[in-house]
Amino acid sequence: MKAVTIAAAEGIGNIIMATPLVSAMKDLGFRTFFWMDPTPEGTQVANLFHNWNADKVSQRDPRPFIEDSEAILVTYWARMKFEGYEIDPRFRFSRIFFPLESEVDQNMALAHSIGYKGPTPPTWVSPSNAKFGLPKDSVIVHPGCKRSWQDRKSWGKFSDLIDYLKNPIILLGPEDVFHVKHGGRNPSTAHNLKLPDAAALIREAGSFIGNDAGPMHIAMAVGALTFGVFGPTPIEKSYHPQAQLVPITNEIPCRHYCNFYDPPVEKCKRRCLDDLTVEMVLEEIKSFAPELLR
Repeated sequence: MKAVTIAAAEGIGNIIMATPLVSAMKDLGFRTFFWMDPTPEGTQVANLFHNWNADKVSQRDPRPFIEDSEAILVTYWARMKFEGYEIDPRFRFSRIFFPLESEVDQNMALAHSIGYKGPTPPTWVSPSNAKFGLPKDSVIVHPGCKRSWQDRKSWGKFSDLIDYLKNPIILLGPEDVFHVKHGGRNPSTAHNLKLPDAAALIREAGSFIGNDAGPMHIAMAVGALTFGVFGPTPIEKSYHPQAQLVPITNEIPCRHYCNFYDPPVEKCKRRCLDDLTVEMVLEEIKSFAPELLR
């Protein structure tokens, strides 16, 4: 049977947004090799893909897969890893900057280039079988993000927000820091869960609120109602086909302007994040899921 290698890299969300390519290639009758960048973060994400329909998920040297493949589909974040390979330009993500387009749609352009004509498949993660016995109307709150993205993605008012939520559970990764404000609530915390267990936690709760970071993409992939807090990063880029995403942002004129500068704080002092009030976030939650509020 003919085969295709799909190359994905970078963060949790970027890798998850490449997963529809596997379903598309399987529909065309290809065996699929899903290659991920051999980084510690990639290893974590690999744990999300058990019981998947990819024929092989690997972080090893991709050359054996490439030699056995009719084509290799190189997604945006993996493109630098394959500079030295001879790859049909139709199958290489060549866009330099794509802030206002869905990353899933951009990846699916690679599938269309090889003949796929169907609808965009959903993103995929595989939660563990863990059960948490969460109370009704629980919401998973993720106040963190990677340190390298904190200037652009970290909203600082989650400790105030949880005072208004009925049953918040704080989800924290190894790089996340969360300080309960003095005199505030001290909610349940899930710290350093393996990603499949984090996916199971979010799926069981059915609702999620957090920064534009990896857990937000896991929430969309498992079908949870997802309130995503966005600063200058483009909302359009993060949509999943099946997502119940409610984007929350302070839509000021300079928000998109920040995407052209790094770090953005030198240009606008993070106004779109720092001026986003708890009341603005609560208004969105009240509109879509008032049962989550006290």
